[in-house]
Amino acid sequence: MKLNNDGSGEITFAVGLSEGLLSLGDDNTQADDFNEDKIKRDFENKDGIEVVNSRTYTKDGNRWIEVTLEFESLDKLQKAAMDSSSNGMIGKLSLTEDDNGNWVFNRTIFNDKKNSGNDSNDSSDMMAMMFSKYKWHYELTLPSNIILTNAKEEDIDRSTNTINWTFSLASLGDNQSMTVTFEKLKSTDYTYMIVGALLLIGLSIAAVNMSKKKKTGHA
Repeated sequence: MKLNNDGSGEITFAVGLSEGLLSLGDDNTQADDFNEDKIKRDFENKDGIEVVNSRTYTKDGNRWIEVTLEFESLDKLQKAAMDSSSNGMIGKLSLTEDDNGNWVFNRTIFNDKKNSGNDSNDSSDMMAMMFSKYKWHYELTLPSNIILTNAKEEDIDRSTNTINWTFSLASLGDNQSMTVTFEKLKSTDYTYMIVGALLLIGLSIAAVNMSKKKKTGHA
């Protein structure tokens, strides 16, 4: 996910399943749900959401579906996800302002089936054993400096304001949260950034012109 200062952004989610698992006969609900067009339809014609790209590909014996969305706000992304088969993967999202005027982002990933109370303890334990080697990987890029996060320091790239979290699929038997506090850019910050960029462009043009004049003088 790439998040902008106003709460809009872009999210790309990809999920892969073994080709062997997808070919377990005709009565396979996972294969029916694991469909690029079906996932895209979940997000089409939703307020504040645009499907900008999608693809299906095979790699190392797994079939992958990847979908990219642009969203006007996290609230609209949340509403669009509520009725989709990707609800658990997108999770519960929030963006609030703390007492110091900074943004606080929170994303909670949960097990849909566990939360609905349909799984028995025995089946949950069996699923945990089966899927302990599979991972969910999340990457978040922010528009400004990171102040505080529950991610490990080695999973933070402060030069690009990017954070990574990784959870085993088995660990999603319990809800997992990703939190980060980051600077909220003020309108003056944008002004300084634009002025700085224009000055840099102007200096570059001046340097090029001076270089041309020097070459002309020596000719």
